[in-house]
Amino acid sequence: MNEQTLRELQKVREYPALSILLPTYHKSPDDLQQNPVRLKKLIRQAIDRLLAEFSRAEVKGLLDNLDAVTDSIDFSHPLKGLAIFASASVGKYFSLPFSVDEQVVIDETFATRHLVHAKNRSKRYLLLLLSREICRLYDCQRDVLHEIKEQGFPCKAGQDGVDTEWTGDFGVDSSRYETRRGREFVRAVDEALETVVANHDLPLVVTGVERNLAFFREVSQHCDRVIATVEGNYEKTPVAEIAKIAWPAARLGFDRKRREVLNQLDNAVGAKQFASGIDGVWRMAHEGRIATLLVEEGFHYPAAVSEDGLTLKEINSNHQSVNIPDAVDEVIETVMRGKGQVVFQEKGALDGHRQIAAITRF
Repeated sequence: MNEQTLRELQKVREYPALSILLPTYHKSPDDLQQNPVRLKKLIRQAIDRLLAEFSRAEVKGLLDNLDAVTDSIDFSHPLKGLAIFASASVGKYFSLPFSVDEQVVIDETFATRHLVHAKNRSKRYLLLLLSREICRLYDCQRDVLHEIKEQGFPCKAGQDGVDTEWTGDFGVDSSRYETRRGREFVRAVDEALETVVANHDLPLVVTGVERNLAFFREVSQHCDRVIATVEGNYEKTPVAEIAKIAWPAARLGFDRKRREVLNQLDNAVGAKQFASGIDGVWRMAHEGRIATLLVEEGFHYPAAVSEDGLTLKEINSNHQSVNIPDAVDEVIETVMRGKGQVVFQEKGALDGHRQIAAITRF
């Protein structure tokens, strides 16, 4: 799942939009057999609820997409959770690296908070290997690396569009030539990287000898995306060995980022540019004022909304007047549509802010 897919799901506004969440088990052969059985029960529950409100003809498109997507699910190698989304125009499913509560949600939008959570918890990042003659780029999830072989990668010195030739005087000092050549090659790599990061909103880990890392720091337009650097020449290192080197560095970078965001929240509190609690955060989100949203893992808030849409009231999740299954999910989607970032924190990290907080733009 990439950023573009997530945003496309969040743009859907059609009723009914069905979201089904299922924890999947995988510790025994019996678990593998029970997962599809449990899913069928949830699907039956969803269909019963739909047909209580609509005729089968009115939801035919949704039901067709639901059938197609469930038929495509491979239960032989499950992760810990499953999310299914179906409407008249959409049919998609995603495996999640963490467990979820069983849930069937019928609304005008999809319940995507778990996808946002998965995106944050999956620890995906880009790994750029800088070397003198060839630079490679990997799409990584923890210690699993997949090389990107498109959009200019791997980038080789001397290939079309990569100008690394010296254009100065004959007899120029060779060290100056190598410096110029290295800097221009890294600049070309950085230009190719721009196309990739436009489609993958991911942090970046960079490896290379100190000379190339210095060139990158000097010419790159993506230094603010870097969460870790690893010094060394890994041009001929097997991918499995690179993973053992890159992931520990990336993990420290992710942990440091979470701490930095908490520090930024403390500073925002001092500057009175923050919101705490679901009520305050809800209003700020709908006013387009949130730059960074912090949410504790597992925090949910079923709610009713005022007529002007700006205030919330907590209600019993079984009450008939529930009109938002999870206000936290709504806030997350609103912040992301407004180009804000969402950072999940460990339970207890936001106790002083009632499990959710925001750093505001103004």
